[in-house]
Parts: sequence; structure tokens; C-alpha cells
Amino acid sequence: MNDRKLVLASGSPRRAYLLKACGLRFDVRPTDAPEDFPSGLSPVKVPSLLSERKAKAALATLKPFEMVLTADTIVIHDGHILNKPENEIEAVAMLRKLSGQTHQVVTACCLADGQHLEIREEMSLVTFNHLNETDIVRYVKNFKPLDKAGAYGAQECLADHYNPCNEEERAFIDALSLHEIIAQSKPQQLPAEPLIAIQKISGSYFNVMGLPIHKVYPWIMEKL
Repeated sequence: MNDRKLVLASGSPRRAYLLKACGLRFDVRPTDAPEDFPSGLSPVKVPSLLSERKAKAALATLKPFEMVLTADTIVIHDGHILNKPENEIEAVAMLRKLSGQTHQVVTACCLADGQHLEIREEMSLVTFNHLNETDIVRYVKNFKPLDKAGAYGAQECLADHYNPCNEEERAFIDALSLHEIIAQSKPQQLPAEPLIAIQKISGSYFNVMGLPIHKVYPWIMEKL
């Protein structure tokens, strides 16, 4: 590893947690890049557009020895993007839509410096249990998921017995001895009973958290 420095251009505590868990050191410098996109753009292409835009905004203040990581995660249900809810009413409505249904979670990550910019994408399918109205309202009121696409945090919505990681993620966890990464990603002091929403994840769990760290970590290590 040389003297290059990593910058995380995201305010997401979940992304920062995953990077720190792997022993990476970095500065956090979120950008204020706009998050609008053309109405005709395919939903699965939106994260790549936004992560690239964030990276280009960050590059404007990047030092020559620094490289920046950006990411954007969206939830797609029935062909429509569920963004971060604007208020609790909208969050409840989103969770009603996801109840008993399968949706897509797409994350695009961008790694860039003054000379190179590369984007990689990851997609997972998430199936929700049927949720009752009381549980939805309680979750939104107590966990305040307004900063999360689709109005939920994966780490707050798992049954205790369910290991959501796929084989590739488990191999990564074993290789880096990160056996507590799932347990420690969950809120340590719960404000209320968690919402046991996730029935099944096909694909990457870390992607649903907002950063497919099992793929991003070796990518970063190649560049540092």
C-alpha cells in the first residue's frame, strides 16, 4: 500500500461502519451534488448516474494523493423507485407497498481520482414478510428511517436467527475475520422492537445495507 488516501463522499453511517470494520482509514466528505435524474432513465441506471455525479463533485476539492469513493442505493418496487421518504406518512406508505412483496435494491459505487473514474453495480432481491399496520407505524415512529431508501434499514429488519449473507460474503467475512460485522451493524440500543420485515435476500446483504463491502474492499485495496 502506498501513501494514497481514501475519501468517502457520503454521509451514510452504514457505509462508514462497513469501511471501518474492514480496517480502512478514510475521511468523510459528503457532497451536495443534486440527486435529480431524467424521467425517462431506466431505474436501474439511476444509481450509476448519481454516484458518478457525486464523484465528479468530490473531485473538484480532491488533493492529488487522494481518491474518492461514492455510492448510491435505490429501492425499486414494481418498476418504480422508492426514494428516501420525506416524512413519516410517506415512510409508512412505502412499507405498506413492500409488505409481502419482492423488490430490487441496486447500489452503484464509484471510485475515482484525478485520472480515473470507475463504476461498479450490485443488485439484490429482497422479499418482505407480510407486515401489519401497527408494526409498520411503530417502526417508523421509533426508528426514524427517513434517511433510507425504501424507508427501512436492513440491519433493523432481520430475525435474530437469520444470516442474510450469501456464500461470497461469508467467505469474505471468514478471510478478514469479521465474524461480528453483522451483529455489530445492528443498533446496539433499540428504541423499540425491530421490524422483522426481511424474509429472504437473493444476492448481497451488504448491498442492501448500502455498500457491497465484500466487493468494494478488494477494489479499494487494488488502488491504494
